[in-house]
Amino acid sequence: NRTETVCYTGSRHHSAPSSVSQRRRSTCRLESLVVVAGGGKQGLSAKPVMPGPVSSKARVYADANTVKSKEYWDYEAHVPSWSNQDDYQLVRKLGRGKYSEVFEAININSNDRVVVKIL
Repeated sequence: NRTETVCYTGSRHHSAPSSVSQRRRSTCRLESLVVVAGGGKQGLSAKPVMPGPVSSKARVYADANTVKSKEYWDYEAHVPSWSNQDDYQLVRKLGRGKYSEVFEAININSNDRVVVKIL
């Protein structure tokens, strides 16, 4: 027995691409067939044959984090600055998301209406 890789596209059968660059361009599904001595085919295997991992590089902004300063991309070092929260009073709930709730609030000093998102 020998294993042969075959590419199926609709009803037409093609041999699988041989080079790595041809495999990347191929859009068909690759599967393995077991060819029995005598020419008969036993059937398709359950696992598709996939090419190995290929490194990639972004076409746009590939070097963004090397050009920008560390403060731009280092989220772990960020320290948020908090304003005085005592000046605000929640009025009503406006909605909620997966990780937060949103409220209408009022600044009790200036009577300004704001929206507050509570995580």
